[in-house]
Amino acid sequence: MTTDLTGKQRDLRGSTTITRKALHSIAQAATSQTLRVAPDDVSVSSFDDEGKLGVTVKAALRADDLERCSVRGDHTLFTLVDQARETIRTRLHTVSGHRVGHVNVYVTGISRQAGHEERRELQ
Repeated sequence: MTTDLTGKQRDLRGSTTITRKALHSIAQAATSQTLRVAPDDVSVSSFDDEGKLGVTVKAALRADDLERCSVRGDHTLFTLVDQARETIRTRLHTVSGHRVGHVNVYVTGISRQAGHEERRELQ
């Protein structure tokens, strides 16, 4: 028996499963959106982190983010990746309801694909 939002008792039978592939897709989308890279530049794996969902993300960064980090002292690669890590953790918990443990992010290089960049033509 479960209780719905109105306080009524309901008999719900069966189960709901969120697959590993779905969890990986959520983490991949969160990483892609936060770092503004193509989903193909992101890989995700997961592990048991003492009963919580642990996630390892490998992603290439955009060249303009690297340039911005070198120009601004308050904006480092660490702050950029920390923001991505927190977004991944929050999104996984919010969407799936899983308790999320460690989120490890590995920067693998520079993204070759232009996300939403403007293309310029030589005249």
